[in-house]
Amino acid sequence: MRNEQPGCGRRYGTALSLTLVMLHSCSSPQQTNVAALRVVAAEELGVLEQSPTILGRDGGFSTLLWGTTIWVYGDTFLSKADEHGRTLLHNSFSRTEDLNAADGITAFFERQDSLGTPTMLLEPTPQEEAFNAAHSVTNCREEPCGARYGTWPTELVWDHARARALAHYSLIYAEPGAWNFTTLGSGLAEWKDPTQPAVRLLAAPSSDTPELTWAQDDPVPSQGPQVLDDYLYGFACPLVSLRRPCTLARAPLSTVARRESWTWYTGHSWSTEPAKASPLFEGNVAITVSFNSYLGRWMAIYARLFEDTVELRTAPELTGPWSEPLPLFTGDDHDEERWLYDAVAHASYAEENGRIMYVTYSRPIPGTMFSSELVLVRVVLE
Repeated sequence: MRNEQPGCGRRYGTALSLTLVMLHSCSSPQQTNVAALRVVAAEELGVLEQSPTILGRDGGFSTLLWGTTIWVYGDTFLSKADEHGRTLLHNSFSRTEDLNAADGITAFFERQDSLGTPTMLLEPTPQEEAFNAAHSVTNCREEPCGARYGTWPTELVWDHARARALAHYSLIYAEPGAWNFTTLGSGLAEWKDPTQPAVRLLAAPSSDTPELTWAQDDPVPSQGPQVLDDYLYGFACPLVSLRRPCTLARAPLSTVARRESWTWYTGHSWSTEPAKASPLFEGNVAITVSFNSYLGRWMAIYARLFEDTVELRTAPELTGPWSEPLPLFTGDDHDEERWLYDAVAHASYAEENGRIMYVTYSRPIPGTMFSSELVLVRVVLE
């Protein structure tokens, strides 16, 4: 299985090594026979530019679409209100035609509203917008003030046969306070026109929640999405007893929003029962997966759970077997009480067939409220 999609500063520890046992061969003609993989350099290049109307945001998954890379973010704080009076967007996105990350990534632009503020990738429904307006902090008409419904999309993936990008999203309910939110369920959205918002796909029209593919407590295969052989694949890494075991699921692209279309890898076959899925590796809440031609293997990158270390695993197939983790670098998040959670690799910017990679993560800006920045790190393998 292979994805055929288009695609100065502080130094971290180097020469970390990990022995990779090549248990399976890969069909890539560029497959390497090197048994030991090392990180020879990891260098912070700086922070990504963002619009002056944006104070901060997290996430930052990127996908090569429509001749640009499109970057998707979660909660986005604005320096001025948009045309709806909002200073907090539940999600946002940026685009850039700069496909060379060696000197940083610049020239980002957003789709803007009539006041020149960024717009969302996935807009609220009329019911959600009415609730949010009634509970707005600045013009609250109903308690609890500051309560809101929001959608947090994950990484976009291209469905070539249907000329659309797909994204998983979580529907959340939040009230004021740190980490004071609940995930109500999850669904999928399609995006066919970058000048318009993405559209939520119907999952179960007769349900009370017709747009949600998964319920509140279901595992959701939203991480590291891949389109292969007319299937959408993804990893689910729910928090279980302070661990995040990752399982793999897939669904036909023609019925991707229907929960019953999804099957889970058991270690030797596919089952409609998530409970029968076999954990493949330990991950985190944000994982990016891509095929690395330099290694001739699949690659998963994420921040180690409850730490500031970003690490890499590889496998000959999405189904595994996945290697032990290789530490890539330790991020500087300016906060000893905070852990990295959104380390994201950007396959579209890889150089030398993936020997050189670029990873971002978010960190707060000291001395500010609601402000954050995305740090860009260049990683070199050998």
